Amino acid sequence: MLITLSSSFAACKGQVKEHKDSAELEKISEANKIAVPKNGFSNGYLDKDGSLWFCSNGGGVYHYDGKKIKNFTEKNGLSSMQVFTIASDKKNNLWFGTQNGLSKYDRKQFEHIALPYQDTLSGWIGKVYPVLNPNAVHSLATDNNDNLWIGTGGGGAYVYDGTRFKAHLN
Repeated sequence: MLITLSSSFAACKGQVKEHKDSAELEKISEANKIAVPKNGFSNGYLDKDGSLWFCSNGGGVYHYDGKKIKNFTEKNGLSSMQVFTIASDKKNNLWFGTQNGLSKYDRKQFEHIALPYQDTLSGWIGKVYPVLNPNAVHSLATDNNDNLWIGTGGGGAYVYDGTRFKAHLN
């Protein structure tokens, strides 16, 4: 009987501690709330330094460094408020795929990088999907040679070596 009582007491004591930890966690998360953009978030990225980046559907990019949240928008140089994807390269640049193409962030400023023009209006795609934006970047990845692979919303796929684009699948 004594063993059962002491194990019950130990179990209850553990539950109280867990409750306290979750209350502390609630306080932390209350202080760091992100205002959810009207159309929500589309993607997230865990950076090399452990910070978090979030793409939004109309609110730009959000960065959480563990202490504060910063929102980057077109006013900061981002090429569009609608951001679909994030990737990083070996030089520690961040790349954002947006509705208006590619944005490179060198951790100080944004640079818009225009994709090669693709005529999607004269072919079958223009008839089936007339609102398709061939300049929208929906996916990004880097390879072992630090090339950036870009998947677009109708203009095919590209490999970007930092200087020029090579088209694939268009």
